[in-house]
Amino acid sequence: MTKTRQDVVSVLGFIEDVTIAEIIASGASLDELREAGPKDGLPC
Repeated sequence: MTKTRQDVVSVLGFIEDVTIAEIIASGASLDELREAGPKDGLPC
């Protein structure tokens, strides 16, 4: 499944576009992003 900018923002909150591009390029799944993201439910 192809991740979009909105997918990444929905998991990690608003972050820089360059960081979003790097995350998308990494190939990490949305589940992996959720696991690595903020633990308190708040954006980074």
